[in-house]
Amino acid sequence: MLLEPELPPRVQALFAQPRHAGRPRTGRFQHGTGGMVKSGNLLEIWIAVRDQEITDARFEAFGCPSTIACGEWLCAWLPGRTVGAAERLTGLELAEALELEPVKRSVALVAEDALKAALAAPAQDIDDDAEDRKYGA
Repeated sequence: MLLEPELPPRVQALFAQPRHAGRPRTGRFQHGTGGMVKSGNLLEIWIAVRDQEITDARFEAFGCPSTIACGEWLCAWLPGRTVGAAERLTGLELAEALELEPVKRSVALVAEDALKAALAAPAQDIDDDAEDRKYGA
């Protein structure tokens, strides 16, 4: 029987209280996805970019606590960074920042894939508040 390795304290803290979880409700965002549900890890990232600076980041995740911690760490790290700095970030750096066990480092690569996809995506307007008003929510 395989047991989950004990989660590093940083992963525990980010998993317990993610502040950047959930899709953005309004704004202009670029969206990227990494991983697949059938493989057990999926991470979606939304980033808002203005004048080559990331101003906001949000995520949704399906997977283990380490997946959620990777999304939270990434979305806390990105605001205030340039697009160039975000492009240079590697999954290995993210895994080291979270002190992930070798068996869990693949989730950091999923986060890197989601970020790279978001950086390459065109920006799209999101206005979920308008949808709520339209349907009387």
